[in-house]
Amino acid sequence: EGGLVSEWIFTGYVEKSKKHYLYGVTGKVISLEKKISHNRKSGLQAILTLIQALQVLGKDPSRQYEVSLDTVYFTETNGILFLPATIIRKLKDTGTEEYRKKIHQISNPYYIKQNERAVYAIEALLFYVLTGNFPFTGKTEEELRNNLRNMNIPSPKSFLPEMKPDVARHFEVFFNTKS
Repeated sequence: EGGLVSEWIFTGYVEKSKKHYLYGVTGKVISLEKKISHNRKSGLQAILTLIQALQVLGKDPSRQYEVSLDTVYFTETNGILFLPATIIRKLKDTGTEEYRKKIHQISNPYYIKQNERAVYAIEALLFYVLTGNFPFTGKTEEELRNNLRNMNIPSPKSFLPEMKPDVARHFEVFFNTKS
């Protein structure tokens, strides 16, 4: 546990030209989105580290967190920082449609409980790292939300034909099951 998860203390927040800036973060950090985009091996390692951090957070139900591509950051020492929930809400409220679409690629708004949203995010991240695609997509935010609501997912084998049938079936069952 020691050092894997840290509370992120920030001293300020500002929006300039539709970009959001936080003040108070020290040290170099890399977003979850960039961390999983390098290659399968490093992507899977990042997901494993994230799962370990979520296990630590799960021990204290008062800790609020959200798993999204740009709200989770890895430190140089492989620790994880989660953006504060108040900042996440502000980013969702003020973000562009493209930004909101990015959020929904691994965050299903139809899962209510925090731990269910985290499991969903892990599954979506694994799907992405293995296939190179997110399970749900859409040209617009509305189309993406409809695909989420209706559980419209392409077969993972359409992206990665050599995927083992049991793994493909796992994703198909998980993402086609309503919560």
